[in-house]
Amino acid sequence: MFNLILVDRGRLTNYLWGFIGCATWLIVAIMNHLVGDIFSQIFYVTMQFVGVWVWQRQLDRQEKNEYEEVNARIVHMVAGHSRRHRNHRDLSDCGICVEPYWRCTGLA
Repeated sequence: MFNLILVDRGRLTNYLWGFIGCATWLIVAIMNHLVGDIFSQIFYVTMQFVGVWVWQRQLDRQEKNEYEEVNARIVHMVAGHSRRHRNHRDLSDCGICVEPYWRCTGLA
């Protein structure tokens, strides 16, 4: 139950608690010679590590996308913004200049 609460909150530590629960049940299954439970718990213990790997990879992708988005805004502001935008009075939709988005991107 505790593991599900951590998953709901987006915590990577849920895999630690999942591993502890699966490893404990694996030990109990081995001691009682429960062959079906042994194989299923081996699968679940393995999936804890796979889950950490997939989750960490997704976090790395999100950080990379955020980094690229910030870089794109900086490039727009430094390279294109200074050449294209000089005397603009309107509020901006693009977030950087004070001209409407369709004029800022050259769609006009």
